[in-house]
Amino acid sequence: MKPPRSLLVITVTAVCLLASQGAATWLLVEQSRTAALATAGQTVKRTLGTAAANINRGFLQVDALLSGLESLVAPSESADPAVPNRKLRNLSDQNFLVRELMIVGVDGRVVASGLEATRRHPPALKNSLLADDAPPHSGLIVGDPLRNRLTGEWSLYVGRAGRWLDEPVVVVAEIPLSNIAQVALPETTTAGLRVSLERTNGQLLMSNPHDARNTGQILGPVSDRLTPGGPWAPIEGRVSGRRVIAAATPTLHEGLVLVVQLTEDEALANWRETRRVVLIASAALAAVVVLLAVGAVLYLRARDRAAASLRWSKRLLDQALDAMSEGLAVYDANWTLVLTNRRYVEIFPHLRDVAVPGMPFERLARQAAAVVLPEGTEAERETWAEWRRRAHEGSGSFEQTFPSGLTVQSTQAEMPDGGVVSVHRDVTAAKRAEEHLRAARDTAERANRMKSEFLSNMSHELRTPLNAIIGFAEVLERNGAVPEPVRIDYARDIRLSGEHLLAIINDVLDMSKLDAGAMILHESVCDLRRLVGAAGNMLREQARAAGVTLRVMVPEEPLPVLGDERLLRQVVLNLVSNAIKFTGCGGTVDVAVVRAEAGGLQVTVIDNGVGIAPEHLPNIFQPFYQVDGTASRQRGGTGLGLPISRAIMRMHDGQLEITSAPGVGTIAVVILPAARCAANRADEVA
Repeated sequence: MKPPRSLLVITVTAVCLLASQGAATWLLVEQSRTAALATAGQTVKRTLGTAAANINRGFLQVDALLSGLESLVAPSESADPAVPNRKLRNLSDQNFLVRELMIVGVDGRVVASGLEATRRHPPALKNSLLADDAPPHSGLIVGDPLRNRLTGEWSLYVGRAGRWLDEPVVVVAEIPLSNIAQVALPETTTAGLRVSLERTNGQLLMSNPHDARNTGQILGPVSDRLTPGGPWAPIEGRVSGRRVIAAATPTLHEGLVLVVQLTEDEALANWRETRRVVLIASAALAAVVVLLAVGAVLYLRARDRAAASLRWSKRLLDQALDAMSEGLAVYDANWTLVLTNRRYVEIFPHLRDVAVPGMPFERLARQAAAVVLPEGTEAERETWAEWRRRAHEGSGSFEQTFPSGLTVQSTQAEMPDGGVVSVHRDVTAAKRAEEHLRAARDTAERANRMKSEFLSNMSHELRTPLNAIIGFAEVLERNGAVPEPVRIDYARDIRLSGEHLLAIINDVLDMSKLDAGAMILHESVCDLRRLVGAAGNMLREQARAAGVTLRVMVPEEPLPVLGDERLLRQVVLNLVSNAIKFTGCGGTVDVAVVRAEAGGLQVTVIDNGVGIAPEHLPNIFQPFYQVDGTASRQRGGTGLGLPISRAIMRMHDGQLEITSAPGVGTIAVVILPAARCAANRADEVA
């Protein structure tokens, strides 16, 4: 749902105010941060300038002290050998940076020193100031920081090359790192400030605060991160990895760089406090803006709550009505349509254009009459509309059937204010289900009746040959001296009755096999002409006994077909036997074999017997069906011959059709397709 315009205006205004305040706060915070960093950079540069001046001045004093010192303290031949030591002691006491002065031979031996302990435990200067591969140096030599063997204190040893009693020596001054640190960075109130003296390759010589862990270690050239003599810059610390504000400058002594750095955390400490105050004030102001906006929104929501509740209730009612499986229509006391649901329009699509609120019922009734009676006259439509108006007046149920087959059950109910609620239900499926149930019931009843008739017929069919067999057998059993001709007749009757009983049982078994799909064709090439002729010969005696003329007409040439010879013979025997059975004395049965259309073969059996009534003709291929189903019928049989014959023909891809008329006779036609004719198949192979 689209928000109200007033709510949108308040929201946009509040968002704009908050965005403006946030931008202003961010600018103020960033400006103060930039200013704090600039102040820190100025502090670093100022400290760097002071430290550089102090370090340069101190190293110049030490360099001046060492220049020509070996000549100044050299002893004469007649003088006391301890005099040089005393002179060195006096000179070292005069310089606040120097702790000890000594003269060291190129082999590392201390020739003279101000302290006797130094002569007993000389420092390890061999690899620092006295490297064998170090070239002669005319200036001040700065060695690596070393720990004093006696005090354990870190010191920096610097020296100058000279000669002592015509031997090359190095005049060395021991400068404690604490003295250099005090000169580089006097007492300061700036937390996080650090001054370090390094070589250009990054070797740390001195730092304040002192870093005993990294003193003498190579941390990496500072020139990779800073430009010595250049402006300050924020970089990543080489030891701590934390961001620092740093600047560097070279000293007057070649190869030495002075670095001053201030941690960014300390540089921005005051700024963070300022930022916290600014953010708190900004958040308080933002909260005021939000509270004002929320108050305005709540006021608007309270004002619109009743309307929203009403809209929600109506929407819920509409959804409930549309979810109904029945069509609903509500009319007021004036028979004017108030509302309908979606299902109503689905049931009556022809009213889609007129089923709108405010439409009179009269208009709806006339529109429906035109659909119900599309071919009706105006008077007929008016009569239907009048019936619909009367149905609308009273409470109750009625049904409407439309030309499309739709059946609608409608129920009317009157409301207290005089209006009418009409509920419509599509009962087409229910009506069809009732019809299907009725048809199923009729089918079940018919099947039950057929079962009863079948049991009755089978009882009659089985009892007749069995009675004959039992009767003749009893006669033979009781009369042992039966004449030979009579005994032969009785034996023949017993055999015929047994064969008849076997035929009935075989028909039932064949039908069971066909229903179960267990019947298997044993195909071979057989002569249809000979097969039909042999069947005629087998039934000629039956025809003579019934007084029926049997005529078999077959062509002279062989008619080879591919199929099961026994089953095909059974089909011909069933059809001819039925024709003889239902043809009265003096009638005729004709059997003919001809070429059918499309290259097939056709066997036709025609009789002029009693025929089959039209109402029985559709059922003659149903198993166990008897046209005369009574137990007193004149002709026997199980009702399986025709169903078995049709099933056998379908297994041979053929057809069996029966046409008949009462009192005229019956025509049975068997058609074998061209694919079953062996001659055609031989031609295809050739």
